Amino acid sequence: MHRSARRIFISVGALALFATAMVAPTMAAASGSVHSGAESTILEGKQSGVAFEIPKVGFQTTCSNTTFSGTMAGSEATELTLHPVYNKEEKTCLVNSLVNATVKSTGCNLTLSGAPKEGESAGSLAISCEAGHAIEISMLGKCTVSIGSQTVSGFHYGNQGNWPTLSLAAKIEASGIKYTSSNCQSYGIPSSGSDGAWANQATLSGYESEGGKAGSQTSLWVSSTPLAFHNSAINGKAVLTGSGSTSFFANDQYLISCGSTAYSGSMSASTASALTLHPVYNNGEKTCGGGIKVTSQGCDFQLASDFLPGPGSVGIVCEAGKMITLTVNACTVNIGSQSGLHSATYYTSQSGGPGTRSIHGTLKLQGVHYTTSAGGQCGIYYGIGNGESRSDGYIESEFTVNGKDESGQQVGVFIE
Repeated sequence: MHRSARRIFISVGALALFATAMVAPTMAAASGSVHSGAESTILEGKQSGVAFEIPKVGFQTTCSNTTFSGTMAGSEATELTLHPVYNKEEKTCLVNSLVNATVKSTGCNLTLSGAPKEGESAGSLAISCEAGHAIEISMLGKCTVSIGSQTVSGFHYGNQGNWPTLSLAAKIEASGIKYTSSNCQSYGIPSSGSDGAWANQATLSGYESEGGKAGSQTSLWVSSTPLAFHNSAINGKAVLTGSGSTSFFANDQYLISCGSTAYSGSMSASTASALTLHPVYNNGEKTCGGGIKVTSQGCDFQLASDFLPGPGSVGIVCEAGKMITLTVNACTVNIGSQSGLHSATYYTSQSGGPGTRSIHGTLKLQGVHYTTSAGGQCGIYYGIGNGESRSDGYIESEFTVNGKDESGQQVGVFIE
């Protein structure tokens, strides 16, 4: 019965790395890194899809619960090492959905080098096994296929989900896999070959390492070339308008929320590495609440596209003598020019065609520097001293930015 099977697929799950990625029009050299939101990260993954194939012979093996694990030291890496475990709970995989198979990986790890996205040159996948060990697929009582140490090419990363719990999608499409077999010739499997192939998918998530154990989930993402802001105007010139809300804090205390924050700006080309947006709080005249007025004349937010797509940086740029001010009675809090504030995250939404795309932003700016007026009543109204210079401010804002061309027609604004 088994001689008639013409294909063999073995779902070697941890080689299962990697589902959907961003598509590029041409093949480019890979030069990116894997990033984590933590300085020490526990890596955990799950496999989906079919894996190992020997095209000229039969059998298809599926491992429905493959996991893999590893660690990442530092917040950036160009190489990840993972240990696969195949169907730990179920104990066995299935050949052709009928015959039990056991896949063992004791003493073997997978090392993925490079951080290529779809459309870039594929990264290398190294199978590294200790002496006397191999990834072994045993079936039909005595037939064993062994996959030993070797390096092949053929994997790509992609990003999935949203900050702050981004995860890596991974896709392996590798050929030329070397293998040996024992007691399998009667099933059409040669004693050795180099025509094996893997085609797997998986998702890899990161968790903050807390004493070597997995704590809270953190973002894990891949970058190669920096993302940028774009608009779809024919001549690349777009007028930007946005709306949202903003809250101000100082000394770990809430100051005020401006429920209506308007943003305005422009793009002079279809692609930009940064956006400059001018904020206006509650129409510039009305107070934001509690009698507090927030003014921003001569000051802009400069949003950098260095998020990749993790949290990016923001600068506050003010003309000479200008500041963002929060004023109530005899107290004024002044927020002047500064750079490198974190963090900012963005995503693109679309309600219809490409021309309806808009950018959604979330600013959570910590360590904002500010001063308070001397001889005032800042202690009464804000709980902070008069005439102080501090860097414990915090600005939080959520907003949506839309675009129009010079004729007033809506155009898409987006990130990629």
